[in-house]
Amino acid sequence: MTPDEQQTYIESMRKRRLAPVEAYKLAQASKQIAADAKTQARIDVECAKFDKQAAVADKAIAKLEEIAVKLTTLRLMIESEI
Repeated sequence: MTPDEQQTYIESMRKRRLAPVEAYKLAQASKQIAADAKTQARIDVECAKFDKQAAVADKAIAKLEEIAVKLTTLRLMIESEI
């Protein structure tokens, strides 16, 4: 994968992560108007699951960015030797 392809891939991961964040925000807002306590509790449970998975996704994206930087550094080292 070229550096540009890596950046494009990482950007697409970030964009894909934003859609669930919007759903999360809407659910949090809906919770305030939900009359049923069970519905409010279910929203809390799903939001907690979301928070855990979002943390995993953020770590994965950060790791991908770190690896992409290392790959770019290695490529530049090779190019400077030529």
